[in-house]
Amino acid sequence: MISRLFAFMGGGAAISAATVFLLTAVPEYREFLYVRDAEGLMMLSVGAWILLLLPLMMFLSVPKELKALSFAAVLLIFGLFCSLVGAALSGVAVVYVRANMACALGVAAGMFAIMAVTEAACRKDMISWYCIVVTALWGLLLSGAVYGLFGLSLVDLAVCVAVVVIFCAILAYSGSEIQRIATAAKPERLNHTAITAALAVFLNLIGLVVKTLRFWESRGNCK
Repeated sequence: MISRLFAFMGGGAAISAATVFLLTAVPEYREFLYVRDAEGLMMLSVGAWILLLLPLMMFLSVPKELKALSFAAVLLIFGLFCSLVGAALSGVAVVYVRANMACALGVAAGMFAIMAVTEAACRKDMISWYCIVVTALWGLLLSGAVYGLFGLSLVDLAVCVAVVVIFCAILAYSGSEIQRIATAAKPERLNHTAITAALAVFLNLIGLVVKTLRFWESRGNCK
């Protein structure tokens, strides 16, 4: 099941990366994402905050029991959710990170794709610390390779590394939730189970981003 989870995580990260890349390439969209405060510093606009909360709103609006839906319907929900995650992160990329977030998410997609093959070969049945450490190592190697091949800035490299670390930390945090989802699953519905677990991981990612930004802005540090 874990190999399928990593496969869906890789696909979801790729969708988010493509969304960030396409949206932030439009100058009018970039201007929509921020406003300037009294000191002329950039901060998220109301529209950008709405985009940031949209994935959470969507997750709350879908049926609680995804297993009651067809796999095609769940896959469509997952694709739309990951697109909204990309739209949400585009504001963070433009206003706060100011680096190539699409590239960082692409590295994460590659990391999960490699792990999907690795886990299939190793036949691991559950998330473990060993699995998470190996995932992080692949992510760091890919970050270094992309930095060397495409001539990224050090800031871009730092964002790639940060995204890898954050995804691995969220995987560790979501381990018990993934185990609960996997334990309740039927063998013939492994794709449903894996995509539900992937949705849970992406939801935790957005929750972490929202909490972090609220904390920084409440302390006046995130401008």
